[in-house]
Amino acid sequence: MRLALIQIGLDARGRSANLTRLLQALVVAAKSEPAPDLAVLPVLWDGPGRAHVSPAMVQGFSESVALVAREWGLYVAAGALHPGEDGPIGAACLFDHDGDVIIRCAAPAEGRTRMVRETTLGRLGLTLHVEGEAPPDLESDCDLLIALGRWEAAACQGDQVHDQLKQQFSALARQLSTTVCAVGPIKAEPADDETLWIGGAALYSPQGRCLAAAEPGEEETILYDLSLDVTGRQTGDLSGG
Repeated sequence: MRLALIQIGLDARGRSANLTRLLQALVVAAKSEPAPDLAVLPVLWDGPGRAHVSPAMVQGFSESVALVAREWGLYVAAGALHPGEDGPIGAACLFDHDGDVIIRCAAPAEGRTRMVRETTLGRLGLTLHVEGEAPPDLESDCDLLIALGRWEAAACQGDQVHDQLKQQFSALARQLSTTVCAVGPIKAEPADDETLWIGGAALYSPQGRCLAAAEPGEEETILYDLSLDVTGRQTGDLSGG
């Protein structure tokens, strides 16, 4: 399968504009040649401060993602989170090439925090990490695990955050013996609601090796051709973005 891992900045000063930028990045990725089979967007993180993105706007965003998936015939992983009294609230979804939601993971968790579906691309798993920690019920029963969420590390700055996340998801891939695709956004340093969240798009082999990663702090789309056999072992090549 050909993956498109999308890394763009999300600015808390322009929440509605973030929705537009996410959709624009998705369409650009969908138009890549050769076209991707699966595109993964960073979660829309609606931080504290000004009025949140309304549920109606999030619903409209979901419908637009479904339309892109159906129009271009690709799978898409996307989600949205906003602060709640007891932690982030929201959901991540995996849309199939017909634009239908085949997996939905909610926060706070509604039962299991990870779900797996058999697809034309193989067994795809989706999990939502609201605090950057691996959910406790993960099992090695998928060919590719898509890990969406938002991450921050209060004691880390800059590249240290990315190094910390690489170690975390490398360990997760080894633990599950499964290829893991992780997409942020990342809060790279303590700040208020003016913070720009960016980073965290990377792919890890079942042996924990980082196969591809976007440059920290840069906006880019990674295109990667991944071949999975029935055991979940993988081969692949970075083909540019």
